[in-house]
Amino acid sequence: MGEPQTEALTFSDKSVDLSLMTALARKPRASREETRERIVVKANELFHKYGFDRTTIADIASSLGMSSANVYKFFPSRRALIEATANLCLGELRDIIRQAARTRTNALGRIEAVVLSLYHFNRKQVKNDYEFYRLMLQIHQEEWSCVRDFCELQLKALTDILDDGVKSGEFKITDTLQAARIISDSIEWVVNPVLFYQLKGEDVEAKLHAQIQFLAKALK
Repeated sequence: MGEPQTEALTFSDKSVDLSLMTALARKPRASREETRERIVVKANELFHKYGFDRTTIADIASSLGMSSANVYKFFPSRRALIEATANLCLGELRDIIRQAARTRTNALGRIEAVVLSLYHFNRKQVKNDYEFYRLMLQIHQEEWSCVRDFCELQLKALTDILDDGVKSGEFKITDTLQAARIISDSIEWVVNPVLFYQLKGEDVEAKLHAQIQFLAKALK
């Protein structure tokens, strides 16, 4: 008896849809938002590494394997991209404020936690990430929109804490928004990078604590 004949299998025998295989093998295209995020993250990385004033759009595009023209589809100017990275960095500070605002039980302690967190963040940036701090100096001096957005968030966080303090009976004020503005103005010397940079070896935390205690008398 001869050897059994084995027929070669073909794509047609298995009813394989080649177009489906091609579609499955093709890498999904990144959405416009995903591509924009990749650009911002890479720009942030290079700005921290080389300095935002020494990093070009061409550098960022090359690192991403795309053309400068493609970067400009998402950001009309270099300043727009720098502002996007600044907003990314400020996002970390926004998270710090939100977390600090929930750390203690009484309202006064939460206000102090927010203020100290802002101070510690600035101190850390001066020491460990001066390129970022230089960027913060510039955007504060030029009053970029992301700075205004951050100031509004800070004001809202303080207002919300004061509202809680009034509801609990800890504070005896009637206009919490106005009180939050006064507190924001009074802590500007440790929040604004331009003013913060002028601090020279002072016992900042002790002064902040004394300042908060003084404000507390006006709130009660």
